[in-house]
Amino acid sequence: MIVCLCKAVNERTIVDAIQQGCVTMTQIQEKTSACTQCKKCACQISDMLKAHKTLEQRSPQSASP
Repeated sequence: MIVCLCKAVNERTIVDAIQQGCVTMTQIQEKTSACTQCKKCACQISDMLKAHKTLEQRSPQSASP
């Protein structure tokens, strides 16, 4: 699914950027060019960042020996 129509950035590209360490909108913009023109996709990208953060917080941390 296309998230950013202006730059033709799809959901997979955003998810990949998040999984590669992007945690802010600015980082997503720099890595993908999404949300750099009309900004109508900002809410959706923000929701994706929040969802990833929530999933990370719920994941068990690996215990150190």
